[in-house]
Amino acid sequence: MTGYAILPDPTRVYTKAEVLQGKGVGQGQVVTDNAGKVYRFCKVPAGQNLFRGQLVQIVAQANLTGDYVVVGPSAPAGVPTSGALGVYVATATASTSAFVFVQVYGNAVVIASASGNYTPGLPLKPGATPGNVEQGATTASAYISGMTVQSTVTVSAVVSLINVFLNYPRIISG
Repeated sequence: MTGYAILPDPTRVYTKAEVLQGKGVGQGQVVTDNAGKVYRFCKVPAGQNLFRGQLVQIVAQANLTGDYVVVGPSAPAGVPTSGALGVYVATATASTSAFVFVQVYGNAVVIASASGNYTPGLPLKPGATPGNVEQGATTASAYISGMTVQSTVTVSAVVSLINVFLNYPRIISG
């Protein structure tokens, strides 16, 4: 008989008490679900509120405090090359001191903040609103490497979820 680990639910928010009880996984730990999607377990620091589909920056900690996430980045021009990015996947809002899974690989949805056509093969960049993405990059702008649009979609609302494929995304400065 083959043994299988029962993974925690990546679509929910965990409290510190739950993490101390052994729910979730260790902060900074990476897990893969049965669909092949990869997630990283992170803490939400003070002053942050996360919503489903937001682009987040994963801040790795060399000490024992563990990884945490911040919304963003924003302002496409002049953004320096970043560390790991991910997409917040839980349906509930997460805020200060919560523990959450951030998706870094596989099919996901991300918030698009600009109306227009999103086309596979064209680069995405951080949106003017932190946590959102926009399509198109110029040589003077940063773009997101490792995040591609899955199918052509027309976004008519100011904020819409679009389907993307994540392959350990990060910002590349233009």
